[in-house]
Amino acid sequence: MEDYPDVVQVDVTNRCNFSCIMCIRNFWREKLGDMSFDLFKKIANEAFPSVKRVTLYGEGEPLVHPDFIRMVDFARKRLPKDAEIFFSTNGSLLDENIANILFKKIGVDCVAFSIDTFDSIKLKNIRFRAKPDVIFRNLKYLTKIKNKGIRDVRLGIDVTLMKSNLEDLPRMVEIASTWDVDFINVSHLVPYSSQFADETLYLTISKQSLELSKEILEEGWNFILQSIYEVCALYYGCSLPLNATNRLKKLWRRAREKETDLNPHLLLLHKEKINWTKKTEEVFNRAKKLASIYGIELDLPNILPDDRERSCPYVSKNATVIRFDGQVAPCLNYLYSHPTFINEHIRMDKSISFGNIIKQSLKEIWNSEKYVKFREILEDMRKNTPWCGNCPFSSTGCWYVNSNDYDCYGNSPSCSECLYSVNIAKCLI
Repeated sequence: MEDYPDVVQVDVTNRCNFSCIMCIRNFWREKLGDMSFDLFKKIANEAFPSVKRVTLYGEGEPLVHPDFIRMVDFARKRLPKDAEIFFSTNGSLLDENIANILFKKIGVDCVAFSIDTFDSIKLKNIRFRAKPDVIFRNLKYLTKIKNKGIRDVRLGIDVTLMKSNLEDLPRMVEIASTWDVDFINVSHLVPYSSQFADETLYLTISKQSLELSKEILEEGWNFILQSIYEVCALYYGCSLPLNATNRLKKLWRRAREKETDLNPHLLLLHKEKINWTKKTEEVFNRAKKLASIYGIELDLPNILPDDRERSCPYVSKNATVIRFDGQVAPCLNYLYSHPTFINEHIRMDKSISFGNIIKQSLKEIWNSEKYVKFREILEDMRKNTPWCGNCPFSSTGCWYVNSNDYDCYGNSPSCSECLYSVNIAKCLI
């Protein structure tokens, strides 16, 4: 393992001036706060001279921090010349004056605006308290900074995709091209309650498992019920042909041969969603064609996971994240405790900390035995971490999936249902 991270993400604040309908902050019970400037200076003095990229945002809007500009300035002075500064923002506070300071004077390299649609009415409904005209004006001003060649700034848009804004994506690509946007990052919605599960456009059943399950899909619940009746009849000594049971056993053997599993229960519960995945793929194809025409980098998520190609974004990028109070977490998802609704159950994802930067150096924490072992396990997730979407127990009461405490492979903490590992949910680091 590397002895120092390449990317350090700093959660400068978890406060925000918006109240977005899908935001994690609506579903947690966490203390709100800002990182002190003294703590930030400690991190910058110790860590920034050795890293390639600093990401200055977490679970809040970074520009609500009263010292954010000072932080960016201090970071720039401690970083190597070729290191990057990046942050994501809702765009509401990034006016001309602040933009001039951050991008012309200090030298921020990259910024992403969280904009889910260019439809003003929809945007206000998704991001409560948003003023679309202000956000769009601020985005356009950064285009002027780019066009004047004052600084080579990478400008992006970060989209949370739902049923309600799916059809807006191709149009977003077209409009973004007129504003000189470099990239659009699209992430599926992560539902923190069952209420938002209906807005999702993906399956957690892998494409390999889905391909093997066509027979189950065609026959529906009757296939499963018939197998149950046959097994019960056999148990009670009745003579009944095991037609459905044998067919189901054959499908399971084929799945084992292909090193996957079948989850008929979840599959049939989400049968209607399969049509949405096809529609999503069609919209993605239209958006990709437009992005190719206009020269925009369009980073789309998977619609179906490939459980054989799982990887932790933070491990693959050699990244870590520091919370506003100094706690060092392995990723943004485990920065704070929160519920997640996945595979038809609530999972309590508890915050994970490998140490506090106030008491230890980042190098000590990064190279601690526990943190190193955690990263080593995630270097080969296919081998070391289960994927619960294919498992029939995940949606039928398995105790391992109630939290991230441990999984059936013995990992503690566990990343067994991580949507980020299969490129369904995405975070910009």
